[in-house]
Amino acid sequence: MTSAFGAPSAGVYVKRFGSWNAALSAAGLPLNKKGARCRRWADSEILEALRALAENLGRRPVHSDFVSRDPAEMPSLPLIRRRFGSFKKAVEAAGIAGLPDKHQVKKKALLGLLPPPGSGLGPRAPRHVPKARPAPEC
Repeated sequence: MTSAFGAPSAGVYVKRFGSWNAALSAAGLPLNKKGARCRRWADSEILEALRALAENLGRRPVHSDFVSRDPAEMPSLPLIRRRFGSFKKAVEAAGIAGLPDKHQVKKKALLGLLPPPGSGLGPRAPRHVPKARPAPEC
């Protein structure tokens, strides 16, 4: 049995070594955390995890913040959606909807780089101004 990539499937490793973790151990690789995928999250714990993430990031979390999450420390997006109906509703329930998201934070940082009013540095003209084209003849 091989996977779509031509490598042996996980089932082959389990059959030969007795478990996936035994195969990882034999290869000298870190073991999977037991129970990480089976953690039971109460609604209050999910909301607290969202608040803690927002505090850590200094902004409202967005979907991409969950890509490289540790399942033992942060609930998954599907779980959040299932419990609250949507990610947006969970953010609102956590009381962090008013925080800026990462795009708004970037905008504020960019605005902070502009010269102060009255500094004599006005907006610059674009480097390339398209030439007016004559109207097509019909």
